[in-house]
Amino acid sequence: MATRQPLALMNEQELHRLYSNDDLSTIAREAGDRHLVERLKGFSMTDIEGEKASLLRDVINGWGEERFYKYINEKLSGPDRENCLPIAGSAIDIANLTIIVRSKIIGASGIKDHLIPSHWKLNQRAIDQLLAATDVTQALDVAASHEYYSRILSGARQKYEESKSLSFIEVALRRYQLDLSRRVFLGFPYSVGIVLAFLILKENEARNVAAVLAGVAAGLPADELRPLLALQE
Repeated sequence: MATRQPLALMNEQELHRLYSNDDLSTIAREAGDRHLVERLKGFSMTDIEGEKASLLRDVINGWGEERFYKYINEKLSGPDRENCLPIAGSAIDIANLTIIVRSKIIGASGIKDHLIPSHWKLNQRAIDQLLAATDVTQALDVAASHEYYSRILSGARQKYEESKSLSFIEVALRRYQLDLSRRVFLGFPYSVGIVLAFLILKENEARNVAAVLAGVAAGLPADELRPLLALQE
């Protein structure tokens, strides 16, 4: 899991030094690698707020998810690879979708520089269609018509127009991965996918609890809070 979250390997002193640094390029170099440094070009600590801060988070998360995907795709085999790849692959696809859509919201340039070069079901042709979309709603229509992701992204445009937020995409991915994890638990033979499925379930529980606490603190009514939770149906 350290491929997704390399900070987990740092000791307290290293983390403190990292948190005290205000140069984004230096932080990316020390916490990541040259690929992360390249993808963060155009960002600076002085103008990170609102949707741009969210875009920065998307790019960093995408970098971590790609490392994890490549490890599974290149190092694992048999049932281990077969069970883990859909979980990791869907994460990088949705990360690229989110980066493109959020970039269109804020009118960011150089979108391609921030994208994950690896693909699973969202191939280069689909990426090019998303990039060619004239605005965020058209991009969401393109995503919702994708042959693999149409089910989990159904009604994407309407959900965005109602909420003016992309949180529904993250929740859709988490629900999809919950479903994949449940299938892994019921499958045979035993594989390392069961361990990954368990971690996905626990991570989702933690995110649901965090969403509830944040929603209650913000005074959100139950009907506005529930869409923020990824629950198994």
